[in-house]
Amino acid sequence: MKPIFILLLSLFLCACGGGGGESTSTEVREKLPHPGLQLASISHAYEKDLSLPLPVEGAVGSVTIGFADGEPLDVVALTGTGQLQIENAGHTRLMVTDSGNDHYLGTQAYIDVSIDKAARAPLLVNDLALDYQALAEHQLSVEGGKGSLSYRLAGSDSVVELDPSGLLTVIGVGDAQVEVHDDGGRNYQPATATAEIRVRAGDGAVARFVDLSPKPFVSGGKLHPSFTGPLQPNSRFAIASGADTEVVRVNGSSGDMDILHAGQTQVEVTQYATDGTSPVSVQRFSVTVEPVANGELAAPALTLEYGFDEEFTLPVHGVKGALTFALNSDADGAIIRVVDDTKGIFGFESVGTARVLVSDSGNRDYLPAQIIVTVEVEKRPSDGLTTEPVTRTYVEDLEFSIPVIGATGQLSYGVVDGQDQDVVTVSADGLVRVLRPGSTTLWINDDGDGVYQSQRVTLEVTIDKMVNEALVADDLLLEFDANAPVIPVVRGHHGQLSFVVEGDDVLRQNGDGSIGMVAAGRGWVTVTDSGDEFYLSGSSRFYVDVSFADGTLKVGNVSASYVEGKQLAIPVSGVLGQLSYRYDNAQPEDVVEIDEGNRRLIIRNAGTTLIGITDSGDAGHGARGAMMRVTIDKAPKNTALSLSQTLFAAVFDEGDALEGPSVSGRSTESQLQFLPLDANQQVVTLDYDSGDMVINNAGQADFVVTETSRNFEDTALSYSLRVDKAPYPGLPDADAVFAPAFVPGMRVEPIAVTSPKGKLSYRLAGTPSTDYQLLADGTLLVHRFPQTPPVTIAVIDDGGRNYEPASWVVPVYFDDYQPGQGELGQLTFNGTPLRIDSPVEVASGESSHYSVFQLSRHGATAGDNDDLEGGYTLQVVGACLKDNPSACLNLTLRLQNTAQCGDGSQLARPLAYSQLSGCTPQVSVTFNDADPFNASLPSGHFVSRQPVMLVHYAHPYQPGGVIEAEDLQARAWWLLDVDIIIP
Repeated sequence: MKPIFILLLSLFLCACGGGGGESTSTEVREKLPHPGLQLASISHAYEKDLSLPLPVEGAVGSVTIGFADGEPLDVVALTGTGQLQIENAGHTRLMVTDSGNDHYLGTQAYIDVSIDKAARAPLLVNDLALDYQALAEHQLSVEGGKGSLSYRLAGSDSVVELDPSGLLTVIGVGDAQVEVHDDGGRNYQPATATAEIRVRAGDGAVARFVDLSPKPFVSGGKLHPSFTGPLQPNSRFAIASGADTEVVRVNGSSGDMDILHAGQTQVEVTQYATDGTSPVSVQRFSVTVEPVANGELAAPALTLEYGFDEEFTLPVHGVKGALTFALNSDADGAIIRVVDDTKGIFGFESVGTARVLVSDSGNRDYLPAQIIVTVEVEKRPSDGLTTEPVTRTYVEDLEFSIPVIGATGQLSYGVVDGQDQDVVTVSADGLVRVLRPGSTTLWINDDGDGVYQSQRVTLEVTIDKMVNEALVADDLLLEFDANAPVIPVVRGHHGQLSFVVEGDDVLRQNGDGSIGMVAAGRGWVTVTDSGDEFYLSGSSRFYVDVSFADGTLKVGNVSASYVEGKQLAIPVSGVLGQLSYRYDNAQPEDVVEIDEGNRRLIIRNAGTTLIGITDSGDAGHGARGAMMRVTIDKAPKNTALSLSQTLFAAVFDEGDALEGPSVSGRSTESQLQFLPLDANQQVVTLDYDSGDMVINNAGQADFVVTETSRNFEDTALSYSLRVDKAPYPGLPDADAVFAPAFVPGMRVEPIAVTSPKGKLSYRLAGTPSTDYQLLADGTLLVHRFPQTPPVTIAVIDDGGRNYEPASWVVPVYFDDYQPGQGELGQLTFNGTPLRIDSPVEVASGESSHYSVFQLSRHGATAGDNDDLEGGYTLQVVGACLKDNPSACLNLTLRLQNTAQCGDGSQLARPLAYSQLSGCTPQVSVTFNDADPFNASLPSGHFVSRQPVMLVHYAHPYQPGGVIEAEDLQARAWWLLDVDIIIP
């Protein structure tokens, strides 16, 4: 495959895991299969250099697009901007490769691209009527060819011979037909036409005319009269009296005919004697121009998002008559419905594919035509299904709901295949039930409710093992006995126990793991519980006080972390009688509760207190007292603390109030404080005490609520708020623009919008034209009076931070140009040649050109070759009888660049010719009978309805050789009135 360009699409997914206690683990997961690329085949008729969109959806990584191996490379070109540019008709195949990302594998998919041959105008071949002259050669005249021509002789083969180039050789008298076939080349459809060949023996008198065989309608096509015999030098051709004058326009001298419309007419030919006044022959011949098929009728296939109550219009091009629209399939309107069957307006019903039959009634020149257009209604894109990883500590029969926002349809849930299936179960309504500690991955699917695209997300669920808060190892007070083992007292364990003695000066660890005494004093031992399937491994320290064997009372201090109701052994030894307890003066009595019968302390609150313990002794020992310090440290965090909701979503409405999350599991007499993680966030105003919020802007904000209490260290929980952009409020306020009187090079200020919500941008809404250009700041620069006013400009408001974008189309209207607006002069053309000299100075090596127009009617280069020596420009002018202004018709002026050059030569080129410096600018204006409309003008005194404007374009230039770095612009212009008498 040959890679052409890269579209970089990034999808960031976050997978978070949790742990607890004193151990962590890292799990490496395999990448998931790619969710699939959404691609559509592309089909279009050939149109040189037309750009087509290349949509690629569903990508998760870097996307590379190129031609598949072995596929043609000259059908389309990849522009590097995500579009295709048509090069030739044909079929090719593109390969789309997505590299994937950290979570998904890469994939490949293919797009079929079909460019069909374009429709074309018919071939036009003139008939030939020949005087018999043995072996005389004649070449067929063919107009409108697109590809290779081939010729075939039909009928008699004894009249003419035909070679492959279309050259005829006369061999006899009679009638024959020649069929001309154009294969259309690579890019156009084929066409066939027939010419009648008549060979007659000359009678030496006058020309004899025959009817032309039916010819197809080709606008502006040339037809020639068909006759044998000598045509008298003085002859006159005209439309016969009573015949249709709208079929062809006849050259009175040569008889050549320009096709105007389909129909049938007759041409009358009068041949005069050498005196030019005495007719020697008056004949008529018929001309038939047949209507042709409308090959231009076309409409693009549409792919639209479902629009609820919206309507859309089906655009149709190449229309010749009245249009009607009907549903070809989906007749019951299940997908779309017809709103207006003449304007092509439709409404949405559901998602799917419909076919629309478009019928064009045709007109005089074109036959009725029908096309079928496919309308694909797709599901709307979803706003984005959002969830977050969940971590919980195992509690038997614990249930919780999955946090999810952004759903548009029915949600379904499940455990991802290949993940642990026995960690949790999930019900149809998203309620998760905990089975055991572990990690797994759940999937959430949103079906989109029929009109939105389905969406799927996954989330990690981690169930941590419980911390064994009940693990207790009693501190021991022992009298020294070198042979007696130390027997630890451990309660609340769930796995295998192991012991480690710290130091060797009081206690020793034997080879079999047992503990013995070495000397009097305090030794420390760490006991470790290996845990089980539901509890983490945990450790606890206890000390062993080894006392002298004198029977004295020994009391140790107690230290522990807060666990409500946890029982601690009172470390006493040497007790001979009854023990009694009392709190020291002013010491808090709510830290622990004393269980005298079991010699235990029950934890009630964090804090420190002093307790006096007295042994009553026995008959041989007196009473003895000691102080015991009890220290209960705060627990690391309040694991029962939780939020009712951790994800909030809202739509922007400035000043709208939102309640903060409710907090459950609070410790007694605790205090809460709500704070944003980013103190500079501008999304909401936060009440630090209640957590309530007031919306300021759209965006994402993260918050933390912290509990401060007596028995727990500060415990913090996080939650997030997403404020989505609001729909654009109503329609923007922008009115149509009415520009002042037209002046070449005028600038129309950017369209103003009242109270925009964001940044404005502009683009042309209609078909681009060289008559004007839209600058980056929205200014409309107008070079020539637009051919298709008004100019429509799309104004786009991006909505800013808080609103969705919106756009609308504003028309710009132009007033007619008026005298006194900067022209060099207002001239009058009366039919005699007129020379217009331009004072514009052009820098050395630079070029200039002219343009002519009468409002929306623009002059056109004859033959479409601006560089043709001897070429000229034709300007059609609307003119009216001077004494009857309501009687108006068209006449044609011929304008030519006739600049005088320094070497003595004179140019003769069309106005659009790029004339280099070194010649004195000059334009010649003439009236020629052979030009369109002029031969058929009636006698009368005609004046133009509106002056013709002639504009000279060149780069800005200051005498002295300074060229300004700007584009060509109107340097000078003239207004030309037509005041002409047609004899």
